Amino acid sequence: MADLLLNNSQLQSNVNAASYTLTNVVNPSSDQDVATKKYVDALGFVDRGDPATSDWVVGDLTADGNFYDLDCSGVVPAGAKSIIFRIMIKDNVAESYIQMRKKGNSNTIVAPTVRAQAAGLMNDGFVIIACDVNRTVEYRALGDGALTTLSIIILGWFI
Repeated sequence: MADLLLNNSQLQSNVNAASYTLTNVVNPSSDQDVATKKYVDALGFVDRGDPATSDWVVGDLTADGNFYDLDCSGVVPAGAKSIIFRIMIKDNVAESYIQMRKKGNSNTIVAPTVRAQAAGLMNDGFVIIACDVNRTVEYRALGDGALTTLSIIILGWFI
């Protein structure tokens, strides 16, 4: 293999590894950095496992029809791009709901909604929401004081 041509620590010609292996490469930190096989294989969905309880319940959330931040950083690690949630909702009247969206989005047309469709019946749904770098999403719930169950569980996340 020919010597690498360097000028001020920059390659000045193409590199042919001639079937040799690059080793001891660090994980990428910039968009154009080299990535190791281990790093690439780790990308994708990460299953949280088997949580024993809900992460948030009706008393932890505000249900007045306005959007609020939902900080997921206590469960979701840095580097996550989106989060998958299970939402369960039940009320004494129909049409209570919860919507979720990426923090900073302003349009609700892309905010998935889980509704209590009939009084006294549990409804649940699964939503995937993009998160910001702080692992925060936004939610909006409306319950008119009739919510008996509103439960959010983080099932996993995408890296």
